[in-house]
Formats: sequence, C-alpha cells, structure tokens
Amino acid sequence: MSTEKEKIKQTIMELYGELARLTNLPKSMGEVYSAIYLSEKPLCMDEIIDFLKISKGTASTTIRKLEELKAIKKVWVEGDRKNYYKISGSIPLLDSMFKRDMIISDACDTLNKIMDNPMDEETKKYAEKKLHGILVIKEISKKITESLKMYDNVDYEEVYRKLHQNSSKEKK
Repeated sequence: MSTEKEKIKQTIMELYGELARLTNLPKSMGEVYSAIYLSEKPLCMDEIIDFLKISKGTASTTIRKLEELKAIKKVWVEGDRKNYYKISGSIPLLDSMFKRDMIISDACDTLNKIMDNPMDEETKKYAEKKLHGILVIKEISKKITESLKMYDNVDYEEVYRKLHQNSSKEKK
C-alpha cells in the first residue's frame, strides 16, 4: 500500500475520532467506525483491537454502541465463527458534519447578502476578513467530503441535499 494511501487513511481516522469527540461521543467510537469504514473487507473485533491498539472492553462497548446506532452491522464470513462487522449506515457524527456544512454555507450566503448592503470601509474590511475565514473552513470541509468519497460509493451530495431539505422544513 502506498505511503500516500496510508496518510489518507490516518487522516480520515483522526478526523472521525475528532468528529466523535466534538459531538460528545467517545473518540474510540469514531476510530472504530473509521477502521471498519476504511477496510476493504469486514473486520472482526480482534482485527479492530490489533489495528487500533485498544482494549477488548473498549472495542466491545464501542462495537455494541455502533450497532445500536445502526452505523455498523454483523456479517457472516464463511468458515469463521467470529462476528465480523461492516458499515451499514452513517454515524451521527457524519450527520452532524453535513449539518455543519449546511450551517457554514448558510452563513456564507447571509454574509454575502449583508455585504451587498452599503457600509463604511472599516465594516466592509471586517466582513471580508470574517467571510474569508469562513470560506477557508468551507473549503476544508469540501476536501474532507471528497476524501471520504474516495473510499466508498455513498453519494454524500444526496445525503447533504436530504439533510438540507429536512432542515428547510424544520425552519418553516
């Protein structure tokens, strides 16, 4: 496996761990999810433990919680009695990541509309500086989504559209 592919996998694993932590979930939940997500084949608990260097208790608890969230599911592997797991849906932290993207886009749109209004030079510079910062965050978020697409066939734009539709309905 190429060094670049390893770097991509490591970055994605760190991302999921941090996203889990930021959404008040255990960091291990994001890491276990990402290990299964990045694997070319279903993983058993022993493989997850070896790969992540976590305890059996942590792995067991995390796998059980991910199953409850319907983010992973057990699958049968011919000739083996162990439980194997594969991704079955998104984890709540992914949903919150897409919601974060929507919030960032909405903020950019709002700031652009405000900047169309007449304002003094100092206020305009302030708004441009803040908008630039938000656009940088938006670009980073876009790159993360593109990286995620490299490893699966989930249509994240479709997920985003559905979340945005639900969000629009909630606002009305």
